[in-house]
Amino acid sequence: MTREVVNPLWLRVWHGALALLFMGLIATGVSMHYAGSEWPMVPFRIAVMGHNACGIGAALLWLFFVIRSAVSGHLAHYVPADLHIIHSAVLQARYYAFGMFRGDAPPLSPGLRNNSAQQLVYAFVLFVLMPFSIVSGVLLLFPILAPEHALGRPGLWPMAILHLSVGYLLTLFVVVHVYLATTGETFFALFREMITGVRETSDPKD
Repeated sequence: MTREVVNPLWLRVWHGALALLFMGLIATGVSMHYAGSEWPMVPFRIAVMGHNACGIGAALLWLFFVIRSAVSGHLAHYVPADLHIIHSAVLQARYYAFGMFRGDAPPLSPGLRNNSAQQLVYAFVLFVLMPFSIVSGVLLLFPILAPEHALGRPGLWPMAILHLSVGYLLTLFVVVHVYLATTGETFFALFREMITGVRETSDPKD
């Protein structure tokens, strides 16, 4: 068994805190979306306050991640640098879709903490979806900052649609992210790796 430290403490704490805030955002967001029905998990007034608080917390955590990663050099794990990134990502996607169910070996990603497909997705989530979610959320929280009109509609309408759409995409990412976390050598191997920071891999048999 080979043991390697792959997740520093600050990243594990950040990841856990952001995961909890995401769960709060999803629960409160769904409750607000279905306000007025008998389905909401959280009363509307509490859902609004909770959603705002979780959103502010997530925005601060995102800002901390970007600054901390840039200063420490950890950002390189999330920024694609492979000239053949698309080809590598397609191979990795094929592995996730078919190969791992057939027992194929995963494509190699030498020296990378994340494989090519993960890098593309994480870069899109961290540097496209999250900023859009934060900016649209700030404009909804402080409507005086929004333009009076956009796309022929009152200024907040496009922001609300953007915020909702990005919310759906981020929720989809969380669902897929949790599912893929179960595809390690054992069901809990990748969860344990994120909690302890240590990656354990079985040595190849002679």
